[in-house]
Amino acid sequence: MAYLPEQRLEPPRPPEPDCICSACLGELYGDEEVYRFDGRILCGDCLREEIEDLSIRELAELIDADRFTAEEIRDERRENS
Repeated sequence: MAYLPEQRLEPPRPPEPDCICSACLGELYGDEEVYRFDGRILCGDCLREEIEDLSIRELAELIDADRFTAEEIRDERRENS
């Protein structure tokens, strides 16, 4: 007769997450990409939502884009011609 080890009464516990998304509270593991934005840890989906909620002015500031008025561009062109 072969020896069979006793079966566990409780299912094995899932591993602890490496971190948790601050917005959706999703568990993130291993090599999943995680982002730090505005002091919070976010998964990719939540980061996308944050970006979509930003105004054009806020996005321009994040990518360091210069902001002008149409009149300023017109005047600049006149000065350079």
